[in-house]
Amino acid sequence: MHALFSEKVAVPSLEDMNIGDLSNVKMIFYNDLAPGSFKNLRKISVWGCGSLKNLFPVSIAKDLPQLEHLRITDCGVEEIVSKGDGVEEQPVRFEFPQVSYLEVSGVEKLKCFYEGKHTIVWPMLKKLKTDGSALLKIVAWEHLRLIQGNEEPVLLGEEVIPKHVVPCKGDAGTLPPVRNLRLVSARNLKHMWRKDSELDHILSNLQTLTVQNCDDWINIAAFSSSLQNLTTLNVFCCEMMANLVTPSVLKNLVQLTTIKVEDCTKMTEIVGNEGDCHQTIVVSKLKCLQLCNLKSLTSFCPWYYKFEFPCLEELVVEHCPWLKIFSEGDLSTPQLQRIKQSRYGEKWSWTSDLNTTIQQLYTEKDGLYDPDDFNISDTFPESIETWTRNPQEILGFKNLSCLQFYKCSSLKYIFTPSILLGLNLLQKIEVKECSSMEQVVRGEEEAMTHKFTFLSLLSVTIESCSNLTNFHLGSQALEFPELSYITIAECPKMTAFSSSVSRESGDASENVVGKGGIYDNTATFFSNKVVIPRLERLKLSSINIHKIWHHSSSPSIGYLNSLRVKRCHNLKYLFPSFLAKDLEQLRFLQILDCNMMEQVIFTDGLVEEHQGRNQMFFFNLRSLWLNDLPKLTSLCFENYFEFHCLASLSLGNCPLLKTFISKCVPGDEPQIGQHVQASNLAVHNSSLINEKVVFPSLKYLWIRNCDSLEEIIELERLIADESQSTSAAQSIVAETVTTKFVFPKLINLGLYKVPRLKSFYSRMHTTQWSSLKQMSIIECPKVQIFTRLCPVSQVGISNQQPLFCVNEDTFPVLEKLTLKTNDMVKGICDGQFSLQCFQNLKHLNLQFFPETSTTLPYSFIRSLPMLHKLVIDNASICQIVQSEGLSDQERHTSAFYQLKELSLSQLPELTLKTFEPSLLSFKNLTTLEVSRCDGFINLIACSTAKCLTLLERLSIDDCEMIEEIIACEAEEIQCGIVFPKLKYLQLSCLPCLASFSLAHHSLEFPVLLMVMVTKCPQMRNFCQGDLSTPRLEQMHLTRDEEGELQWEGDLNTTIKHMFDEMVRII
Repeated sequence: MHALFSEKVAVPSLEDMNIGDLSNVKMIFYNDLAPGSFKNLRKISVWGCGSLKNLFPVSIAKDLPQLEHLRITDCGVEEIVSKGDGVEEQPVRFEFPQVSYLEVSGVEKLKCFYEGKHTIVWPMLKKLKTDGSALLKIVAWEHLRLIQGNEEPVLLGEEVIPKHVVPCKGDAGTLPPVRNLRLVSARNLKHMWRKDSELDHILSNLQTLTVQNCDDWINIAAFSSSLQNLTTLNVFCCEMMANLVTPSVLKNLVQLTTIKVEDCTKMTEIVGNEGDCHQTIVVSKLKCLQLCNLKSLTSFCPWYYKFEFPCLEELVVEHCPWLKIFSEGDLSTPQLQRIKQSRYGEKWSWTSDLNTTIQQLYTEKDGLYDPDDFNISDTFPESIETWTRNPQEILGFKNLSCLQFYKCSSLKYIFTPSILLGLNLLQKIEVKECSSMEQVVRGEEEAMTHKFTFLSLLSVTIESCSNLTNFHLGSQALEFPELSYITIAECPKMTAFSSSVSRESGDASENVVGKGGIYDNTATFFSNKVVIPRLERLKLSSINIHKIWHHSSSPSIGYLNSLRVKRCHNLKYLFPSFLAKDLEQLRFLQILDCNMMEQVIFTDGLVEEHQGRNQMFFFNLRSLWLNDLPKLTSLCFENYFEFHCLASLSLGNCPLLKTFISKCVPGDEPQIGQHVQASNLAVHNSSLINEKVVFPSLKYLWIRNCDSLEEIIELERLIADESQSTSAAQSIVAETVTTKFVFPKLINLGLYKVPRLKSFYSRMHTTQWSSLKQMSIIECPKVQIFTRLCPVSQVGISNQQPLFCVNEDTFPVLEKLTLKTNDMVKGICDGQFSLQCFQNLKHLNLQFFPETSTTLPYSFIRSLPMLHKLVIDNASICQIVQSEGLSDQERHTSAFYQLKELSLSQLPELTLKTFEPSLLSFKNLTTLEVSRCDGFINLIACSTAKCLTLLERLSIDDCEMIEEIIACEAEEIQCGIVFPKLKYLQLSCLPCLASFSLAHHSLEFPVLLMVMVTKCPQMRNFCQGDLSTPRLEQMHLTRDEEGELQWEGDLNTTIKHMFDEMVRII
């Protein structure tokens, strides 16, 4: 393996090293660099190196005396410090005397800091930033046992800031207390750890706790018992929090000096109710309390507790519009002299006491309201009353920029034209869950103007308004010179953005302002009287529309860059073709779950009018998703579209889709809603497909459940008429020309359940996938997936082309291949492949070929020198490879010598011969998982077990006939078996299992941390011979079938105790 810095490189003066986005770099430093080669490094930052396996060799890690800043993000590292050629037997001490900042995140493959026993010391470390997946692997590998096998994680955090020495693998003791803890965007996190966890002491010295964007947290009571030393509590943007603490929690925070709560939209109170409202709560050291942007807050505590704040000096209340009173009970704040109305300004208020001041500010609407952002909701009836009585009381704020209406069940509309005249600065309107609302703007009978202009409006969001028919009702035109974002969702009665007649006087779907007057029941959503020249993002979901645009020139799409349409079941097409030329800025297009959608772009009989033009439409389109469209037949009937920048294409659940783009003979265009006869169409290769390059920028291509699709690229058909006649000889020449299609940037290809797919392209062709790294072909029964590339001299007319004609250049960088089909092994077993076809394949997943018993050819297995993971599922396979017919040289040349992970599932014919060491090498195997393989009586031969020196995880599940895991012959018993790396062992649902091994030989597991044994009713003991599990004795982690922890001194005794208990119960 080549290193970025070889043994010939030494840069002792280098201080700052930044390495980013080098996808092919596997190693940065050579293992045996001379001492001092990088001794003055102060900052190391590495990111986006997906192939990188480690950061340092031991020699470099032990020689970084000046390093202060270390950052590793979004890399493929498995360990921070490389074990090199071998792990040192003696514990290694790593000391980073100057490091104050350490960041390790986005490292999903990280297993540990260093493979061997070691101590790591960070005497100056002030900030450790990581994510939950990496935290304990960096900080304390010992405690990873508390996460494995449990549904709830022990500890999750985005940012931890310890000022202590951090112990790692090999250190005695436990994690030291943390002084500062920051949790950011910890999704699904409801508790920091389980109740009574041995990690409870971590927070015993916690001084600062910051919780931000943790939407699932309700309050912090779950871990309050450890917060007796907390001085600062910050909570920001936690949407689900209704209150911050309970009274008992607040009383325990005896050192608390600062509380800051901001932007928690559902928080109605700071202190919740616990039942006994007559107690006194003394917050003895609190000096600063900040409550900002809490739009639902009604009081600090609405219950009749008595509060004493003897040290409270600073209270900030900013933008809390419904805060009416601080506390209902008695209140003592002897040091407080004023309430600040801004964190940053000097505006403040004070009357006689805190409660009176809050009540006065609420009455005067001074300071507690956000003058830029106002929320009107049934939650606060006063807001509805105020709006209904006199909207000017709210609209009087000169700088009002955002209005939010939420669950306003009594409002049928919001604005009239006269109200709108005073809203020149309004930038954002949100209307959600207003069940009675019919319009947002309702015109007056005698309109004073023919046009309304929303001068500053940037965003409109309308969601879940079940009776809404329009945004605007009236005859006036609407102009939105700055409007960029429109989202309308779950409004099933909405037919148009602007309507001229109310539902009371007629069917709204038949009376909508459109081009030339009133349209019929196919009304247009955006009429020519709605002008939105700068619209950038449009989302429409679950509304009752038939057309979005249908005008020769629409002023609403010139800047459109993102369009998402979902569950609009009356929509038959998205654009008329003459508007496609205006979609120059469109980058993201999604059409999802529209039952009537037949085409994305409809020609509407205008092909002749636009013949001959060569514009490149959709030039900037990056992503196109067409999913769950049961009537879609094609993108369009055109011949002049190009997708030069398209990077992501997803076609899913489109059962009538036969081709992406089809070309109609002018005059024969099918009308939307008509049945299309095949004789009406003469289909050509679209200009979408270049002769040499198909989709030059495409990176992701997924096709799912497209039942009618037969080819990826459509065959150019010859039109047999007088003007385009061709001879049979010409046809043969045309059929024997081999076309090459190149996908230079495609990295992920998925074909899922395409039952009629027969070929990539029906004529003779080759393909090249120079960047493809991941490919899945799932349940495509009619296609032959692989064949060997035929030489040109053998090319002839073929009834069916394979999906891929393969040679050494077809898949040069393919790393992951998943195949699921009955005939999956057809090409493989024919022995057609060159040994160089899949040189970089690392992950092979083979599924579902149960019809005939088979094995994988040894030549194919040997052609995968880089294979790290093999998954075989649901197959009639009696051996992974067959030994019959092999030469003596092949019998003594093992395959799988790089394999690290092996998963076998639902393979009823597999036997012990599966793990025959003479053919397959498992010396690098780290994970072995076997499930639902009922042919095994025993799993591993003794000779194979002795080769599993790197195995870390072994899981056997639901194998009905298995009696023992390791089978040993009499002559093999003399020597014991050692699993030097095994840390995790799971045995579950094994009804016949009697023992891990029935032979009388010794077993050693020097680093075993966890054993899970469930539903093994015949298991009387773990083994017959001597057993050594020194770390397990220390860890006390053996599970019975209820999932409870058990330990009876040693593993054998514990298993026997479990068996005896089971017999006693029976």
